[in-house]
Amino acid sequence: MIENYLNSRLLSSINGIEHYFGKRDFIFPNLEKVYFLNQLHSDKVISVSDDFDCNEQKDGDAIITSKRNLFIGVRTADCVPILLSDESSSFIAVVHAGWRGTFDNIVNKTIERILNEFNCNPEDIIAALGPSIGVCCYEVSKPLWDKFDHEHSLFPDDFSQIGEKYYLNLQSINRNFLKNSGVQQIDLLAKCTKCEDDFYSYRRDKSKKNSQISIIKLN
Repeated sequence: MIENYLNSRLLSSINGIEHYFGKRDFIFPNLEKVYFLNQLHSDKVISVSDDFDCNEQKDGDAIITSKRNLFIGVRTADCVPILLSDESSSFIAVVHAGWRGTFDNIVNKTIERILNEFNCNPEDIIAALGPSIGVCCYEVSKPLWDKFDHEHSLFPDDFSQIGEKYYLNLQSINRNFLKNSGVQQIDLLAKCTKCEDDFYSYRRDKSKKNSQISIIKLN
């Protein structure tokens, strides 16, 4: 049994998948394989086929698969974990979206691969965005804010400005990317990893040793 985790209401409505957004005391399923990439804060998407060697750790920040009985996952400690499937559970995907991956729009690149490989409709895709650093805490430099706004034309809910301080809302930016891809069924677990002590936060703890773990599996 997995204890101390969060689930998405929308993903929980799909038959044939399991998923967990792990908190500080996350316990792995004892007998099941979890495949992680060597995360680079890139926009690289990896497809895991039935003959894929899961003992080989590839570089990348998103995984797509229709392989069954295999958990795929990402590790985060302020970045946005995104889990994806569709109403018929024909595939699963997991995305690691820090500011670099968000800027490079890794989530849309993952959606494009899904549409090409599984011939599904974007309106059938279900997305869940897990706990990450919130707009309340994610202060960025003015040049980085300008870079995002110039490249992506930020919506009002994508950022906050308090005096001369600028804050980005990575969850909101990725949610709007998903909407622009035609994905409308989106669940956002709006918990700030820096504010809430239950979660690991690189901004708060200044440590790269610990992370949340978000995983999904086709049964």
